[in-house]
Amino acid sequence: MRGGSLLGIATEPEVSARRRVSAGHIAVALLLLVPLLAFVVPAIAGHPIMPNDDADQNYPLRVLAGRQLAAGHLPLLNPYIWSGAPLLGGWNAGAAYPFTALFAILPPVGAWVANEVLTYWTAGLGLYAFLRSRGIRPVGAWLGATAFTVGGSFAIQVEHFGLVAGVSWIPLGLLALARLAEVTSRRRRVGWAALLGVFGAMCVLAGEPRAIDDAAVIIGAYALWLLIRGGRSRRDYLLAAVGGLALAVLLSAVQWLPGLYAVSESQRSEAAYDLFSSGSLHPAWLVLLTMPVLLGGSNSFRVPGLFAGYNMPELASYIGLLPLVGAVALLGTLRRRRPIPEWLIWHVVAAVGLLFALGGHTPLGHLLYHLPLFGSQRLQSRNVTITDLALAILFAYWAEHWLARSTRTAAHRLRLLGLVPVAVAAVFTVIGLGWPGTLARLLGVPRATLQVQQMQPLYFSFLGIAAITAAYLICGPLLRGRVRAGLLAGV
Repeated sequence: MRGGSLLGIATEPEVSARRRVSAGHIAVALLLLVPLLAFVVPAIAGHPIMPNDDADQNYPLRVLAGRQLAAGHLPLLNPYIWSGAPLLGGWNAGAAYPFTALFAILPPVGAWVANEVLTYWTAGLGLYAFLRSRGIRPVGAWLGATAFTVGGSFAIQVEHFGLVAGVSWIPLGLLALARLAEVTSRRRRVGWAALLGVFGAMCVLAGEPRAIDDAAVIIGAYALWLLIRGGRSRRDYLLAAVGGLALAVLLSAVQWLPGLYAVSESQRSEAAYDLFSSGSLHPAWLVLLTMPVLLGGSNSFRVPGLFAGYNMPELASYIGLLPLVGAVALLGTLRRRRPIPEWLIWHVVAAVGLLFALGGHTPLGHLLYHLPLFGSQRLQSRNVTITDLALAILFAYWAEHWLARSTRTAAHRLRLLGLVPVAVAAVFTVIGLGWPGTLARLLGVPRATLQVQQMQPLYFSFLGIAAITAAYLICGPLLRGRVRAGLLAGV
C-alpha cells in the first residue's frame, strides 16, 4: 500500500487512511489560501489587483452590467460611448456570466476581488481534481495546479480578466470528459455530460473569444484522445460527450449569438492577415520559456522594461524550470512495445499551443488565419496558455514518477533529459552576461536596446535558480522520499 507523508508521498510501507486524506486536505487548503492572499490582502490595503485593461475596460463594464441588473434591466447596452454600444454583445463585460451578477449585490471593488478569487479557485481546484482523477497523488496534483495558476501566463494574463475567467473552466471540462470515458452507469454518464455542458457554457459566458478558442483546442484534443483509447464503451462516450458539448452551445447562446453579430458589424469582420499575425511569438523567443527576463522585465522593482518593443504580459509564459524539466524528462520513460502512456497527449497539446502562439511566424499561419473565429483575433502569443496548461499537467505526471521511483536507475533516466531545459536557461543567461551582442543576434533584437548592466541582478538570480534545480535533479535520487518531496516543493 502506498504511504503518505505530509504532502501524500509514499515514504512508509503502510500508512493510515486518515493521513492520506489529510494530505489532500492540506493541498486543497493551500489552493484556497493563495488566491485569498494574492487578491484580498492588496484590496484591503487599498490596492486591488486591477492592471491596465482591467482598470480601463473590464472593471467599469462589469460595474455597469451590475448596476443594470440591480435596476432590474438586462445588461444589453452601454449608453455612455458613441451613440450607444453593445454591452452583452461586446463580450468584454461578461454581462451574462453568473459571477458578474455579484456586481449587482456587492460594492464594486468587493465584487471584482470576489470574481478574481473565484476564478483562481476554479482553475486551481479544477486542475487538482482532474489530476487526482488520473491517479496522481496530492503532492503532484498540487504542484501541477499551483504551477498553472500562479506561475505562468494564466497568472500574468489577469489584466485580461475575461481570458483567465474563461480558461479557468477548462480543467473542470477535462475532468468531466475523463469521467465520461470511465463511468458505465447511464445515470452517471448523463450527469457528467450535463456538467460538461455547464463548464463549457461558463467558458463562453466569461466573455473572451480567445478563451473559447483555447478551450476548443484543449478539450477537443483530449476528447479525441479518450475516444481513440476507448474500449467497448466508445460509442456511449462519444454520444455523451457530443451531448454535453451541444448543451454548452445552447446554454451559452445568450452570449455568443449577440457576440458574433456584434463582431460581424465591427472592424474585426474585415480583419486582414496583418491583424491576425500581429503579436505572434517570434520563434527565437521560445527560449524565454526557460529564462523569461533575457530581454527585460516589466518595469517593476527597478528592473528595466522589455527591450524588444513588445508588451511583457503578452509575451511571458514562464511557469518555472521544473515543469519544463518534467515535460522533457517524461519522454525518457517511453519504451517500445509498451502501451502509450496517457500523458503523451499533453506533449501534443503543448506543441499545438506553441504552434498557435507562433501564429504568423509559421508556414501554417495563413491556414490558421482562415479558421472560424480564430482568424479574426490578434495577439496570437496569448495561445501560449494552451502550452502552459499542458506543461502543468506534465509536471504533475513527472512528479508522480519522480517521487514514486525507489531505484536510482529509474530516477537516472528521469534526470538526464530533465537537465536539458536547465542547461538551455544557464547557457543563454551566461551569453547575456558575457556576450550581450551575441544574445541580441540570437534573439533578433537591436544590440543597443539590451541594458545588460541593469539586468545583471536578475541574470545572476536565474543562474542561481538553474544551479539549484540542477543540483536537485542530480542529488534527488539519493534522498529519501519525504526529503525529496519537500525539496521538490521548495524548488
